[in-house]
Amino acid sequence: TLFAMGSSAKAFTGALVAQADTDDIIKLSEPISKYYPLVFFNDYLTKNVTFKDLLTHNSGIAGNDLVWIISKMNRDELLNAIQYLPPSKGLREAFQYNNIMYFYFML
Repeated sequence: TLFAMGSSAKAFTGALVAQADTDDIIKLSEPISKYYPLVFFNDYLTKNVTFKDLLTHNSGIAGNDLVWIISKMNRDELLNAIQYLPPSKGLREAFQYNNIMYFYFML
């Protein structure tokens, strides 16, 4: 569109992912690695981050919004860049708003 949607798309994304869970396409509580080879900074995160963690901003990885706001990287390159973003908190330890984690749902 001519105008950015902002975070209003997160509500739609959450609803669609919840529907996929209800329809047994995915499970919110299962690791993403079961469905897609998304790589995080360390093996623990790669093996344990769930859809719910991404939707609720509890991955342990802070915003890093400048990575995508000023970058010319495409979606696939941004998803690959996730592996270089070190966590600033433990998994599920704190809410840390992070737009980049929603890029996963655009696959």
